[in-house]
Amino acid sequence: MRFLNCVDGAAIIFKSKEAYKKALLLRDNGINRTNFRDDRGEINPKCDVSVPGYDGKMSNVNGYIGYQQMKHLQELLSMHRSNAKRWSQRFADDYSVQELEHDNTNPNNWVYGILAEDKIRTIDKFREEGFYASGVHIRNDIYSVFGKSDIELPGVEYFNDHFVGLPCGWWINGTEIYPK
Repeated sequence: MRFLNCVDGAAIIFKSKEAYKKALLLRDNGINRTNFRDDRGEINPKCDVSVPGYDGKMSNVNGYIGYQQMKHLQELLSMHRSNAKRWSQRFADDYSVQELEHDNTNPNNWVYGILAEDKIRTIDKFREEGFYASGVHIRNDIYSVFGKSDIELPGVEYFNDHFVGLPCGWWINGTEIYPK
């Protein structure tokens, strides 16, 4: 679902700094958070994932928080989908972006995705409007943990170069996106 918030957190004690540093990587999918984001807040392609890790940050308390939020699941989904419709209305006549097609699907729209002619300019434009637009992801195959590959993936590269994720969740007032 991605849009339910369970906070996160844990505590652990180590005898050595090396074990502590390794645990930081292992608990977070091998990601070194000290350089994971660049100055723009985007995922830094120079941040390497060198060891496989796990998503090991959930506690029982965090799980309970998520469980309680499940009571509001339909309301949250409704807000996300309503905001997605407003984004669609906003882009109806904008030929500089391409909406992602969702034939035969019913996405939860935790992010509203578009393909922009100029990704950086589009991100900057929406950030100036107060929306935290982002590229969201980068290609995972750049990390050394997956091994080096010379395989060309033009579709993946195109997507990476053009995808912009816009906020679409319950925290966004739909009239901010596109007033009726």
